[in-house]
Amino acid sequence: MFDHASIVVLAGAALLAGPGFAADRCSASSAPQRLPVVELYTSEGCSSCPPADRWLSSLTRDAKAGRLLPLAFHVDYWDYIGWKDGFAQSAFSRRQRELADQRGVATIYTPQVVVDTRDFLGWRDASAFEASLASAGRQPPGARLSLDLRLESASRWKVDLRGNLAGAKSGGDAFVFLAVYENGLETRVRAGENAGATLRHDHVVRNWLGPFHFQADGAISKHADIAIEPGWKPHNLGIAALAFSARGGEVLQAVSLPSCVTPRD
Repeated sequence: MFDHASIVVLAGAALLAGPGFAADRCSASSAPQRLPVVELYTSEGCSSCPPADRWLSSLTRDAKAGRLLPLAFHVDYWDYIGWKDGFAQSAFSRRQRELADQRGVATIYTPQVVVDTRDFLGWRDASAFEASLASAGRQPPGARLSLDLRLESASRWKVDLRGNLAGAKSGGDAFVFLAVYENGLETRVRAGENAGATLRHDHVVRNWLGPFHFQADGAISKHADIAIEPGWKPHNLGIAALAFSARGGEVLQAVSLPSCVTPRD
């Protein structure tokens, strides 16, 4: 049984300029247990990736229930074979290589599922995946995190990140990344291995900010201005904070906050 992260929405706290949606202010705090992080490394230029994309989308209900944090990182090293993935970033390819280096692995591949920074080959096996989540969830959280989101305009969010490390850890032992993600994406692929297919994606990382380091006393307090790019749908966005150990790269804690933006009729 999982306790949900605390999410608070202040309805009517603000009105976002621009047609089509209203805005609120909202916040979230991490749960008492550690939130498992599921990363998918994928590409629209990879013919074996669409089943993994659909699988990650199937985790949406569990994500909303606070059981896990799914994130899709689209890599750019398949762009050369005929289709340029519009969601891919070189930073995501670098992150995948860094995770491989941490494990002493020479190769990277797509689709790759990583649970709490460790390669997980059994994602197609529901029972194996549940066991992996249960194992990750039993680990004590190494940090407490909270996010506060304020919508300044249609193109800019203000995010405050706060937290503390658990136990006797010092600030040099850990850092935090912020991930802006988007759901409900769709692409009609016109070339490459998936030519003619309509691909749908959820939990796609749009921006990866950090690392933000904890202070010497084990606390963190950071402010970030988030630019919302043209074409992003604000009501489908969310932001997550992920704390990692600086030594082994393990996940210490994570928290996710869906967008405060609600579409207008």
